[in-house]
Amino acid sequence: MTNYWLTRYKSLKYAMEGISGFFKNEVHAKLHLILAIITLFISICCGLTAVEWLFIMLAITLVIITEMINTCIERIMNYINKDYNTDIKIIKDLSAGAVLVAAAFACSVASVILLPKIWDFFVGF
Repeated sequence: MTNYWLTRYKSLKYAMEGISGFFKNEVHAKLHLILAIITLFISICCGLTAVEWLFIMLAITLVIITEMINTCIERIMNYINKDYNTDIKIIKDLSAGAVLVAAAFACSVASVILLPKIWDFFVGF
């Protein structure tokens, strides 16, 4: 049983190293992290309901996950072929498009949930 827990620990450690490396080395990851922190700060100030928090967290998580997968796909494609290749371009464009769709969803969620609360705050003055 000890070997089982040691293996789980190592798996968790490698996953955390991947997440850490992602945020340290990827420019878009840093941008998404900054935007997520700003969104979380605004959300805290707005006093969201539990359901609103779930949607905000889902949107943030979806953007980060798609950006991580996009980064993996881009690195694999660059490893496979360093020269220009039309098929690889299509693959990389599709994975970048997935991030764009997730980011658009996140902006929509933030707009629907946060903008009315921010509006009410400023109009209330």
